[in-house]
Amino acid sequence: EGEGEGEVEREKCARQVEVEGVLACVLLERVCAVARCRVTARNVHRLFLTCLVVATKVAHDHVRCTMLREFCQCGGVPRQELKRLEVALLFVLSFNVVVHGDEFCQFCAEHAQYCA
Repeated sequence: EGEGEGEVEREKCARQVEVEGVLACVLLERVCAVARCRVTARNVHRLFLTCLVVATKVAHDHVRCTMLREFCQCGGVPRQELKRLEVALLFVLSFNVVVHGDEFCQFCAEHAQYCA
């Protein structure tokens, strides 16, 4: 692998992480609207991490079997708890976890000041 190829791959990964982050934020907004919950300092970490896991799974056809473990390590949440939170999130959203292009673009436009 040439040096330039590695840089291209890193940029591709960085863009994908940005997309998944936006998808997670859209899901988080849906959860708050449907469940009428407030995001607080006590719950934001687990809510966003769970939304990010679901967004990553939705965005990719194939997810590595180590992905959940990596999210748990990175987020500091036990694996069983994150799995339980993921299932709960899916039921709260009635499995409505696909974010369509127009909704994605609208979210980005509404939050442009945070996306630099």
